[in-house]
Amino acid sequence: MKMSRYTGNVAVIFLALVLCAQVAVAHKVNLFGYAEGGFVYVEGYFTDGAPSMGSEVEVYGPKGALVAQGVTDGDGRFFFPAETPGSYRVALKASMGHVTEIVVEVGENKREREVAAGGSSGVGTLGPVSAVSAPELYALEEKVARLTKEVRALRKQVEKPGFSQIVGGLGFIIGMAGAYLWGASRKKG
Repeated sequence: MKMSRYTGNVAVIFLALVLCAQVAVAHKVNLFGYAEGGFVYVEGYFTDGAPSMGSEVEVYGPKGALVAQGVTDGDGRFFFPAETPGSYRVALKASMGHVTEIVVEVGENKREREVAAGGSSGVGTLGPVSAVSAPELYALEEKVARLTKEVRALRKQVEKPGFSQIVGGLGFIIGMAGAYLWGASRKKG
């Protein structure tokens, strides 16, 4: 009779811990960001890959001052102009109090200024911008966009909990249940 009561208690505790662990893992928020063309683009998402929609974003510039703020769109994305080179600290405040931060480095876009002035890119001589046709620029933009999307997808996949993390979590839960049962048996004994 005593065993069934303890077994019931253990089952309830085990179930509660498993459910709580899954909620905690599902709501870890991640942030990915990069600088391109005078803008910084960030994307917030949860461990399960769901976008962090409507999350507050605060951006602090190279001097530490707040330079931009807003909310992520339906895809968890946010962008802002980054006119000054340096480190931009981006903080994302998602639902249920989850917060994450990243630092995005924005360098001087020396190449764009030199191309606009008709100068060299430092890699070789680059002709005037008009020497590159619009279809070529469009094709290049498509390739860069595709690569950026692949990098985002890979980063999301890498940040999901792995087998060892899941087994470790279950081991922790079983250990806690064992500690409870040991403590309960000591009280009775």
